[in-house]
Amino acid sequence: MISSMNKRQIGLVIIALAVVLFLVTLSLTLYTNSLNKILHQSCNLPAEVCPFNKAVPNQSIIGFTIVALFVILGIYLVLQKEPKLKEVKLAGNVRPKNGRDASNSKPKISPQDLKELKSEEKKILGLVTDEGAIFQAALVEKSGLSKVKVTRILDTLEGKGFIERKRL
Repeated sequence: MISSMNKRQIGLVIIALAVVLFLVTLSLTLYTNSLNKILHQSCNLPAEVCPFNKAVPNQSIIGFTIVALFVILGIYLVLQKEPKLKEVKLAGNVRPKNGRDASNSKPKISPQDLKELKSEEKKILGLVTDEGAIFQAALVEKSGLSKVKVTRILDTLEGKGFIERKRL
């Protein structure tokens, strides 16, 4: 995943590159056509078989095809929607270590409930507790677990009342 530029910006850059490439291809095509007209005048072959008597050179057709592919790719990237991020917050029953207050009126979870959690669940809960609120993608990155595994653990923790997830 590219972090400094989003897909829309990359698409716009590709479209701009395609416009420049189109202008270069068009100018080379016009130049080649003017040269071909001059060469055709000195050619002894009939117009039907003369290699210089073409409307558009093969190289130009290839160039315009590449430009069209760039434009299609750019439009696809511009119109593609960004994935929605899921934010994970504490449910208010566990106090974050960084001092932020996760305000909620749910009852406190006893230490006995924390002991019943599996090690991976404790790891995820610890990461959420450290941050107070964290995006699910960041949890996947920091925990080293798969996206599916993190989602299932978050489902379990949310069901037990430890965390609260919000869709952004």
